[in-house]
Amino acid sequence: MDVLMREAEPRTIQENNTGSLSSTLNRDFCEHIGIHGSSAVQLLVHSGAVPVLVDEQCIIIRPHPEGSDE
Repeated sequence: MDVLMREAEPRTIQENNTGSLSSTLNRDFCEHIGIHGSSAVQLLVHSGAVPVLVDEQCIIIRPHPEGSDE
């Protein structure tokens, strides 16, 4: 979390024709926090409310707890 917040940068969200939203993350940044191209990830959409200490709306991306480390 500390790394994500310290190195945060504004991102633009695009709407896809499939009705989903997407954004782009820098490859070096993802690899720095342990996420690689074939990694299973878990997106946590967070509204800024307690109990997680984030003071703004954000999407937290982390390696999926049930994903493979390979």
